[in-house]
Amino acid sequence: MKAFAGISALVIALVLPISSQAKTLQYSLLHNFCTQGNCADGNSPLAGPIMDARGNLFGTTETGGAHNNGVVYELERHQETYALKVLHDFCFACGDGDFPAASLIADVNGNLYGATLGGGTHDCGIVFKLSPAKKKLKVLHDFCTQEGDGNLPDQALSYAGKSGGALYDGVSPLYGTTASGGTNGRGTVFSLKPSGQTWTLTTLYAFCALSGCADGGLPSGEVLVDGSGNLFGNASMGGGGGSVYELSPASGGQMNERIVHSFCAPEDCSDGQEPVGALAMTPDGEIFGTTENALGSEGGAIFKLTPIGTDWNESLAHVFCAGKCDDGYLPSGGLIADGRGNLYGVNALGGTGENGIGGGVAFRFKGKKLTPLYQFCSEQNCADGRAPVGTLSMDRRGHLFGVTSQGGPVTAAGTVFELHP
Repeated sequence: MKAFAGISALVIALVLPISSQAKTLQYSLLHNFCTQGNCADGNSPLAGPIMDARGNLFGTTETGGAHNNGVVYELERHQETYALKVLHDFCFACGDGDFPAASLIADVNGNLYGATLGGGTHDCGIVFKLSPAKKKLKVLHDFCTQEGDGNLPDQALSYAGKSGGALYDGVSPLYGTTASGGTNGRGTVFSLKPSGQTWTLTTLYAFCALSGCADGGLPSGEVLVDGSGNLFGNASMGGGGGSVYELSPASGGQMNERIVHSFCAPEDCSDGQEPVGALAMTPDGEIFGTTENALGSEGGAIFKLTPIGTDWNESLAHVFCAGKCDDGYLPSGGLIADGRGNLYGVNALGGTGENGIGGGVAFRFKGKKLTPLYQFCSEQNCADGRAPVGTLSMDRRGHLFGVTSQGGPVTAAGTVFELHP
């Protein structure tokens, strides 16, 4: 495989004007998992794919593969068709991790980076680097090998410039989170920096350091790095229903943590509850994200954080399932932004779908308007897949790419799909 040539999923998503796109998009099935014996091609993808300059897609499945511990796959593009290759079979017994649940990132040389929920020496998860050309995986950090380094890294890695579309340079720090562990047992934010062939992990913040976990805990979304080096993310704890936190650089290489917003501050949770998935920052500096609950329902919402001086004002931009659930509900992977105020995401459930029973929705949101782009499970027996999850990606034509965790025409093991005009 050739090196990535400066175009990643985020590059495309952040720079393309696609406001003229049709209200609904056409669906194309790129791969149905578990079609090979013993699910050698993978099973149950939970994270959206990323893309290189040639249109090849790269992603992970949580299970399947030679050891049923998940795979890293490539969908190699041949004009309008795709051929799946397994780049790595995870192996718990081999110590290289198992159950990858997060999206990958790519560097300027074409190497892939990611994390697994479990596996490694202590079964606490790993961060890895994979060379697709050599199909060689290297463990960059094995969690639970040093005091307070956390466990269960279940979100995608991030870095300075990712939100602006740049590929990882291979030498600056990577940032990530663990869902649990750390000195207080409620998760961490960490940096991982290379020095030659060695990578050093530094815990930037261990949650629940304050009484009552007023500083949040159990991070539930990947880190967003802004142009000043500040880190933003979601946490399942904090306030009454989760929080958005900020880590800002301080003297001596330390990071100061503050809560940007605590959800469920009103008794009726009118500001949302349980934030989840990737945050997206628009060109004017506003931050958008999703919650799994809002207004006391399980529909979920899109929320907006508007900067006001050094503070932030939170408001609900859209509440899902307010009517017949045609817009879907249960947002799962957060949002991507195209640089012109359009946001894109998926809901794992809802929509109209086959016989009025929806299998999830892909949507676009701008201003105060949400437009369903595709209703899943619209084909007999969910041949188009069911329960879309993870973060979408987009190519230079405005085509969207993602995964469903269930369904497909041959098996019910999930799909990779493309949505296009």
